[in-house]
Amino acid sequence: MPMRPMTRADVPEALRLWNADFVHDTVSEERLERVIFDDPHFPEGVATVLEESGRTTGFAYALAPDPSATWVGNVCFLKLLSGPPYDPGSAADRLLAAAEEFCIAQDREGLHVVEYAAGGHIIPGIDRRYEEKMNFFLERGYAESHEIRDVALDLAAFEPGEWAREARRKAAEQRVSILPYEAGMLEMFRDFVRDLGMGHWFRQGWEKRYHAGFHTFVAVRDGRLIGYADYAPGEQCGSFGTTAVRRELRGQGIGSCLLNACMERMKELGTPLVVAEWANTPFYLKNGWHVWRRYAVLHKPLP
Repeated sequence: MPMRPMTRADVPEALRLWNADFVHDTVSEERLERVIFDDPHFPEGVATVLEESGRTTGFAYALAPDPSATWVGNVCFLKLLSGPPYDPGSAADRLLAAAEEFCIAQDREGLHVVEYAAGGHIIPGIDRRYEEKMNFFLERGYAESHEIRDVALDLAAFEPGEWAREARRKAAEQRVSILPYEAGMLEMFRDFVRDLGMGHWFRQGWEKRYHAGFHTFVAVRDGRLIGYADYAPGEQCGSFGTTAVRRELRGQGIGSCLLNACMERMKELGTPLVVAEWANTPFYLKNGWHVWRRYAVLHKPLP
């Protein structure tokens, strides 16, 4: 089976393979292409396909971003891999070996599966329901580093609880207003983003989506933006995040106020269920959410 660099022309076949393999994480062709080829670190990575008789039998995307761009340091990331069946000598086996060789050639200390978020992601780790895939990595020297969780909330039954009421009381005492974002707030938002220091959330051109009336609530005190929360309503399922509060004001209920404002608005718009990915689980649980999905992030040291 020949192995070669992946191109955009390979995306439809890769999509067919991925959606049949990762049944809990099916995606559109546009999203798969964006996650690979529009990744800001794509030039520092390698996307590879395996073919047999002119048909794609597997593909992988590994990358080696600047260590300063990640919190885990001098490692590579295996962002995507699909090549069933997950047996010795299979497409997946060959693609993983090639990814490890790439990382060793980049003088990296290990390979992470997955967690890297820049450029968007499809999966932040291996969903625990994919038992075959979990065993595939564990049998090849990978170990679980930690768990990432997604959380969800049934909006049809949602009513703000005691925690939310207490958060609102604290916010009122601090003269904090929770408001729908308007385009005229952009300059305040720029100041907030600069002070927040989370550049990987706000890459060049981020202002465009807020000019366009993005679904956002903001927390404002004394003419200064001190927090924000994005949300996306939907007919079947909505999403919540990203969200942040100025560091010096965290733990005072402002985040819960923003969260509940978004939930109430989505409920008004008829969204039946909302999900937050890659969640700070305790924050959501005390606001009435529950754990929806669990992902294992895996790691292997490399020689």
